[in-house]
Amino acid sequence: ILEKAENLGILKSDSIEASVTVEDFMQTAILIRTFYFSRVFFKQCWTLSASLSPQYLFWRENLWM
Repeated sequence: ILEKAENLGILKSDSIEASVTVEDFMQTAILIRTFYFSRVFFKQCWTLSASLSPQYLFWRENLWM
């Protein structure tokens, strides 16, 4: 069975695809992690600024209206 697969070139193509998908998966994971952390950081900063200055938040909301 292995010889048949090797003759058909299935094993080689599978290994190449696997390496490509692993690299893509790593890049995607890094992107998702970066986006998630930046979102969490932004949310923390937003809540901090809101708790520090509720008047500013109120003024900004009225300004947007």
